[in-house]
Amino acid sequence: MSTEPVDIKKIIKNSDSIFLNRLPDIALKAIAITIKQKSLNQLFRNNSEYAGIDFPPKVLEYLKVKFEIIGDENLPEDGRCIFVTNHPYGLIDGLIVLTVVGKIWKLELILLPLEMFRERSKIIKVNIRKPISYKSFDHTRTYYAWAQGVREQVYNLN
Repeated sequence: MSTEPVDIKKIIKNSDSIFLNRLPDIALKAIAITIKQKSLNQLFRNNSEYAGIDFPPKVLEYLKVKFEIIGDENLPEDGRCIFVTNHPYGLIDGLIVLTVVGKIWKLELILLPLEMFRERSKIIKVNIRKPISYKSFDHTRTYYAWAQGVREQVYNLN
């Protein structure tokens, strides 16, 4: 077994799932290819000294993704706010937000590798609009209804 940071075969074989343990090796290889295991391990090996908010810029650099920020004057210098991204680039937009906003606040990250690697060498525009204040939450509406309102606003951004 491998000593790589991401080893799907090892993870699945060590799981308690009867179903997963019955998967044939060909299925495990397919999963490893789908999640870009080799590329992920190369990314982690090459950037092992970076963690937390220092890691997203290294991922963007590794993927050769350039970005243009529009509306950075809308970023608050402090205070609470919600950043909404709809992930058309497989979390690349989230990495960009973390890279830009990470200079202001300390943030953490979860990667979604397949879509991320699809955006390699692309230029991505990120449009930052005025944040929605957490104080604007309408307590007469359910959380779901409020989230749907935010969703509608996000999908209507031009």
